[in-house]
Amino acid sequence: MSLLPRPITLPSNAQLTALLDGVDEVLVLVDARQRVSFRNQAALRLLGCEAGQGLEAVLAWFDEPARLALRRAFEASASPLQPMPLRLAQGPLAGHTLPLSVTRGAGHAWVLRAPSTPPPPVMPPLTAGATSELVKLLWDSPQPLTVQDTDFTIVAANRAFFEALGLPPDRVLGRDPLHLLSPEDQDDARQARQIWLEALANQRQPQRQVERRLHDAQGRERWFRYAPRWVSADDGSPLLLAILQDVTLEHEARAAAEHSDRELDQWFDLSPIGMLVYDAGGLVVRSNAAFAGLVGCAPVLLRDAPADVCQLLAWEGDAPHAELRLDAPPLEVRATVVLPDGRRQRLRARLRCFTSPDATAASGQALRVMAVVEDRSLEDEQELAQLEIGALMDTASVGVATYEASRGWLQSRPARPASGALAGEGLAPSGLAAGLQSI
Repeated sequence: MSLLPRPITLPSNAQLTALLDGVDEVLVLVDARQRVSFRNQAALRLLGCEAGQGLEAVLAWFDEPARLALRRAFEASASPLQPMPLRLAQGPLAGHTLPLSVTRGAGHAWVLRAPSTPPPPVMPPLTAGATSELVKLLWDSPQPLTVQDTDFTIVAANRAFFEALGLPPDRVLGRDPLHLLSPEDQDDARQARQIWLEALANQRQPQRQVERRLHDAQGRERWFRYAPRWVSADDGSPLLLAILQDVTLEHEARAAAEHSDRELDQWFDLSPIGMLVYDAGGLVVRSNAAFAGLVGCAPVLLRDAPADVCQLLAWEGDAPHAELRLDAPPLEVRATVVLPDGRRQRLRARLRCFTSPDATAASGQALRVMAVVEDRSLEDEQELAQLEIGALMDTASVGVATYEASRGWLQSRPARPASGALAGEGLAPSGLAAGLQSI
């Protein structure tokens, strides 16, 4: 056994470049000669700098105050402790402020770092009197409105809110609406409140839109969607404003659609008729047990399926049959499929195209083809039996008649006399025909 240590495999320059290009930050390395020695893709996109360019080419993307601040940072002996908010004058983020960190590296080099997306704008100063004026303006609005303090107690609400829940003002004002929420939403509401308070402390607005279930006076659940915003009271204290949108019908429609989908799924799976759905690429999206029982085994990809199954499902080469179109009537196909045990199964398939709401046309897989497959073996046997009965009646040497409910007794054609027979020999006696007609 060798006692020498294993050689250490260091990443190559290409691997390091690929790693830094995937970082969601602007990274620029400036050497001691104040030239760009490295930049990642984010820096190229936002600052337009290339390796080998001088520092002035990078500074040209900032406005004049930002350029002066950067020059002072490069002339200083120590790195700035905090990121410098610098305003861009060119590029896709022109007019935005980018917090740029300037740190000194090894060998008198400098590293410039900044997020690739600008931070959200700072919340404007709270204006005294804004809340009362806003509530007065929206009092008759059809949109429910609530105003809460930093303890999340409702201090104001408009008429639409009381009407939506059917609650009197004394059961709403001065109370925390947490008791109106569905128990499943209360933990999430508490967590969201902490996030909103942190946003207020950082002078930011809440970023997340929320949906809540409130119980009305009759105990029914009502869904509301809103985006809370921090505003100010008349005395300048912060308040949380929420303009609610009633989305109860949307949720009820969604629940009804999901229930209908589940019913259709169960019907699809339990149907005694073979059913299969495939997309434009030949991928079998779903099939039921009845289909597998008819063909032996449901394929996964039609391009790998046996030729007789492809014929049954109107799959030609690498695409559905040309007559399978959205504006075309259902296509009927008859085929004989060889089962794994060697038996031959005569089947009929009716196929129709439709578009799937879960797929996009851009993906090229929005087209779906549904096939309903039936066993026609019994039908063919009935047709064969009818042909045999007809042949028997045509060749019988005695008079034969059949009865049909709508037409009565039907006499077959008289049998042909044998060769050499006298006239009238070999024919059914006239009395027999009359007797049959009289039955």
